[in-house]
Amino acid sequence: TADGGFTAASIVTVTLQPLYEDVFAGGLGNWDLFGTTAWQVQNGELSGTTTAGSPQRAVVKSSVLPYSSQNYSLNYKAKGDRYRTMFRYTSGTSYYFLEFKNTKEVEMWKYPNSSTPAQVGALVDISAAIPGFDLNVWHDYTLEVDGNVFNLLIDGALAAAFTDSDVTLGGVGFSIKSVGPAVTVNIDDVKVNPIS
Repeated sequence: TADGGFTAASIVTVTLQPLYEDVFAGGLGNWDLFGTTAWQVQNGELSGTTTAGSPQRAVVKSSVLPYSSQNYSLNYKAKGDRYRTMFRYTSGTSYYFLEFKNTKEVEMWKYPNSSTPAQVGALVDISAAIPGFDLNVWHDYTLEVDGNVFNLLIDGALAAAFTDSDVTLGGVGFSIKSVGPAVTVNIDDVKVNPIS
């Protein structure tokens, strides 16, 4: 308008396209499995199970989601007894991960260009934010990766927040590692969105 205001016609809505999305209808062609047989597609879901005591990784290929990616929102559905969500992944010695375990707990760890992981912050009891939370049933997860702040939302509620600045870019994936008995996880509807 002449006075510098906006008219309804002058407001433009921009829809950001996902950087990556997968419902696993096409198998594991977009994923690097690093020689592990722990991961497969079953019933249209990414399914992982292992008794191995080393991380069994499934990472979105860098040709599909570039390892130069920095800030994004990772959304997925999952149920399992113990698993890891990896982000800012560029190699087996450079990435962050959230470790979900013991039906209701999560920790954040990092491999800061080192083969020795280091914990970031303290263990978080998810049931403190989401009463009755159980890792073994389906939930919607959102991990907001923005600068040095990492917010975990579960079913839309903020469950945990971490800060760190050691690893600045990389892709996403999942990992499982046994500490004795077999561990399993099922994952579906993976989507990586840009942060506007």
